[in-house]
Parts: sequence; C-alpha cells; structure tokens
Amino acid sequence: MRALPSGPVVHRDPLDRTTVVQVSGGLDARNTERLDSAVFEALERTNERLLIDLGDCAFVDPTAIGSLIRARRALDRDSDGGPPMALVANTPAVLRALRSSGIDRIVPTMPDRRLALDLLLRFA
Repeated sequence: MRALPSGPVVHRDPLDRTTVVQVSGGLDARNTERLDSAVFEALERTNERLLIDLGDCAFVDPTAIGSLIRARRALDRDSDGGPPMALVANTPAVLRALRSSGIDRIVPTMPDRRLALDLLLRFA
C-alpha cells in the first residue's frame, strides 16, 4: 500500500484488476490533484476497475465531485458490460453531496467496501 500525502491511499490488486483509492478526512480543491493522480494510474491499465472509498471521508466539495465525474467518463472507454467504477459512501454529508450532484446515478454507490467490490467483481 502506498500512501499519498494527507488524503488518498492507493492499493491495487493485480489479480482482480482493481485499484482501490481510499480517502480519509475531506476531499476538496487542496487534495483533488492527489485523487486525479491515483485515478490516472488506474486508467493506464486496460480493463482496470476503480473503487473510490469515501467511507472515512467527512466531506466532498464540487471540485472533488468534478474529479469523480471525470474519472467515470475516462473509464467508459474500458466498459465491457459492467461498471468500471464504484463508490463507497456512508456519511450523511458525503451522501448528500453525491446525490445533489447526481453522480450516484451514474456511478454505483454502496455503503461499504465489500458490497462495492462484490459488484465490480461480478462483472470480471
């Protein structure tokens, strides 16, 4: 596991072709660049799935929402019948931000990591 300064942690499981980005604290303009970097890493691999775990995230701002939407659009190129990306969110502030932006309608959003991974792996 490789930690990125003050925020996202990236883990890749090469057997399952899944990159997990775990975000702690808050996700805003100050650290969205770190999220973008982690997503770019996943995009460099063909047919890579992406799970962004916001379970330990206290808030997301509009800049972060934009980053999540860009990630989803970029992953569309590899979509072969299943979702290439899922989100984990369970805090009221984060869920509210995701719902108000509408991203929860284009990216499956689950309450915990196990359910999100199960969903992604079902389409392996």
